[in-house]
Amino acid sequence: MTTLQYVLSILIRNGKVTVETPDLHMDELYQAVDTRVVRTLEEIRGVVYEEEMTDEEKVRWIQNRLEQ
Repeated sequence: MTTLQYVLSILIRNGKVTVETPDLHMDELYQAVDTRVVRTLEEIRGVVYEEEMTDEEKVRWIQNRLEQ
């Protein structure tokens, strides 16, 4: 997550910023988020079982991926 996303999420959670989403359906949002999470977990699983990477490389890759 970028710094801007992090700051905005804190502001939104604290009620200091409101976000209007006029044509957003919550079911579509949940599905999109769920799909993204599943894809991220699959990528991480692939790296964990990767035999050509060191543990340090795996940890670095996973940290970088989660920061996106």
